[in-house]
Amino acid sequence: GEFTLVFDLSAMAEAHSIAQLSSGFQGLGARPVQLLYSDRGITLTVTIPRPKEIMRNIRRRWWRTHNALVDSLFPMGLLSVVLVVLGLTGVVLLSDRSSWWRSGGIASFVWAVCLWLPLFSALPLVLQLSVAAAVAGVLGTAALMAVHRYTIRLLLQYHGWFYGEPGDPIPLAVRLWGFALKALTFTMRKPLL
Repeated sequence: GEFTLVFDLSAMAEAHSIAQLSSGFQGLGARPVQLLYSDRGITLTVTIPRPKEIMRNIRRRWWRTHNALVDSLFPMGLLSVVLVVLGLTGVVLLSDRSSWWRSGGIASFVWAVCLWLPLFSALPLVLQLSVAAAVAGVLGTAALMAVHRYTIRLLLQYHGWFYGEPGDPIPLAVRLWGFALKALTFTMRKPLL
């Protein structure tokens, strides 16, 4: 089902030295690109999957990325995150250069992180600010939601409400626990508690 191209590179001295380095990879199974060295010479094998398999892999990678993003932002939905990112981008773009939004400690940290992104420096300043605000919005929201999930997890470890007798007044600790849990889960459609 796959198309394979095989090139014989036995005449090239550079390929010979490369094959010496990669000769230990022969037993690793099928790879998209294989460079094999044997007594007969060097063989470069390029395996091209069918277009249907390529599209299936692209769709699979897309949905895995989508699910990882949704899971990291739970219980906040993607639309809410987009609105937060758009709002943050608007605030950053409309703020003055000397404001906290553009020159504070968090802004400096986000700018340093964004400099690691490929082609970030080649963008115009407005797009650089927009990308930095979007990165800060997504990462900040993901961090906030991680704290939110961890807090709910800690609250659900409390079992003091198990030991109350029916008909007794509800202790203040149990009331506060219930209020905190309700406050943290009121936006969830299916909290599964």
